[in-house]
Amino acid sequence: MFAIIRDGGKQYKVRKGDRLTVEKKEISVGDTIDISHILLLGSDNETIIGNPCVDNAKVVAVVSEHIKDKKVIIFKKKRRHQYRRKKGHRQHKTILMIQDIILDGKAVGVTKPKKPRPETLEKEPKTITESKKISETQTSSQEASKKKVSSGKTQASKQTKASSSSQSKAGKKAPAKKSKE
Repeated sequence: MFAIIRDGGKQYKVRKGDRLTVEKKEISVGDTIDISHILLLGSDNETIIGNPCVDNAKVVAVVSEHIKDKKVIIFKKKRRHQYRRKKGHRQHKTILMIQDIILDGKAVGVTKPKKPRPETLEKEPKTITESKKISETQTSSQEASKKKVSSGKTQASKQTKASSSSQSKAGKKAPAKKSKE
């Protein structure tokens, strides 16, 4: 089961066991908090939509820690006036651990399904001779393809150079020399 809650002007989708980062709350670490602004409750077989909030529903969370968010750089500049201002800001955040989702006094939250970890497969390292053979075959095939391409280009380029040079010699006139008198 999941719930969509509203906190600090934002909406969050939560399940039992989730870690949720919200705007800073003035509550000490380890205290529980009841969030009653639940906009929607949902599961595989039913969905309850609030108008605007679901009645008799709440989410119970425990404050796990208070942190600062990553730094945001504020840079102001006015060109051609040598005006530059650089400031940094780190927003205060509170991390909540969702303990339970309660509807009509009954806990309805189902634990979050955990993804199984894939087993690490150990691969045997290749021997040195195998890797040399592989690299030799790759380089020989690359060289052969280069020769085919380059031989085709050189014959074609020789023909075009010869024809262009003969045309240029016949079509050009020598510049006239001025004589001094």
